Amino acid sequence: MEQEYALVIMSMLFASAHAEDKYLTPPEIATQTGTSESNWRNKAAAGEFPGAVKRGKVWFIPYSVLRSRGIIKDYPGQIEDDVNRSLTEGE
Repeated sequence: MEQEYALVIMSMLFASAHAEDKYLTPPEIATQTGTSESNWRNKAAAGEFPGAVKRGKVWFIPYSVLRSRGIIKDYPGQIEDDVNRSLTEGE
């Protein structure tokens, strides 16, 4: 029984590690939280968000990190289709 449970847990971890994440920019996070854009840019630059990347002048912060910390509850892509993107699109 314990071995089956461990297998299920490992499978779930593996699947989530390979799942495509969605990303938010500091302006999008600021809009959702009512805070300043610079706050989120500074936090991303300081390395506070694992997986955050900077493309040109724009930071992209993983939605999963924001949600796990309770910063964002609902993905804004549910409201705005143009926000629903990943870093692999457009390359």
